[in-house]
Amino acid sequence: MVAPKRKQPLLLAMFAICLGLLWWRAPDLVGLLIFNEPEIEVSAPSQVADVGNLQRTVAAALPALGVREDQRLEVVTSEQEDRAGSWAAVEERWQLSSDADPLALARRLESLVSAEDSEAEVYVVELDSQQVQIRFYAGSRLATVLRFEPSLESWPSLSRDRQPWLALVVYGVDQDPHGVRQLMEADLPLAVALSPHSPFTLRFSRDALLNHTEVLATSEPDVSLTEALEAVPHASGLLVTCPPGGDPGQQARALHLADMYVLDAVDGGLGGRWLRAFQDAEVPYVRAQNLDPGATDLGRRRFLHAAAKNGAAVLVVHAAMGAAAEEVEQLRIALLRGYRAAFPAEVVERTRK
Repeated sequence: MVAPKRKQPLLLAMFAICLGLLWWRAPDLVGLLIFNEPEIEVSAPSQVADVGNLQRTVAAALPALGVREDQRLEVVTSEQEDRAGSWAAVEERWQLSSDADPLALARRLESLVSAEDSEAEVYVVELDSQQVQIRFYAGSRLATVLRFEPSLESWPSLSRDRQPWLALVVYGVDQDPHGVRQLMEADLPLAVALSPHSPFTLRFSRDALLNHTEVLATSEPDVSLTEALEAVPHASGLLVTCPPGGDPGQQARALHLADMYVLDAVDGGLGGRWLRAFQDAEVPYVRAQNLDPGATDLGRRRFLHAAAKNGAAVLVVHAAMGAAAEEVEQLRIALLRGYRAAFPAEVVERTRK
């Protein structure tokens, strides 16, 4: 005989009550389990070093190196901010004496500041053979940026047995195609850098060969160097005027296989990743002087002094507003003063020896 199931109604009632409670609290439980992220304590940026103290250390070290207050050409202050607060970063431009070595002076300044403030991070970047930038960081905060440049005479003195090589590259031919075609007919070594997406590229590349003019491909934003080369026939190298897209290592290896060289005319130079990639792939690399239309005379002097110091230099000029024609005339004058005109490829080979 089977016993009656008296406990089933009670169990069913308790089960119904539990279901009701779960239904009532379901939104809170779901939010707790799914939508509420765990609270993670975020640490503030490093405050080991003080920005103001580092700026005072840098300012105090300059007179010890013989840098005078009247040599400071420009001071710019900018407000910086991170999660821990804000501060004022300082950027200064200094003009050194004509016989000063900006890179050697920057290294001495780096040593003095590092000895005084062991927590400071100092980075020295050679913008070109005549300009050096020094960046000082207090922890993760940029405190001071200094730019050293020597006072340059219009024409450096050349020894009798020294004949520096000068190379001229014209880019932006879309701005003055007729003027650039006339330049190619001049009896001087010249290179034209062509855009990979210009309607003049194919025609100018053909005309350059007929007029004994070297052809380069010009980099463009978000376009890889290899893509630029493929779009410019007869190119012997690349003119880089803006940071290119793509993987540096992969592109450097492709340039090596294509036997191409790189002229770096980026303001401040390409970053360390690109330079390491070119070095690892053994791609010939030369820093070029990009002539700023707002400082034409100064840019030209830097170009001439760089050639006198290193034995060769490359000047990059835009075709707009007749600037290229003016530089061709200046190049003719330089030849009378002991310089020699050369193609960029010749300068690259000279710097490799």
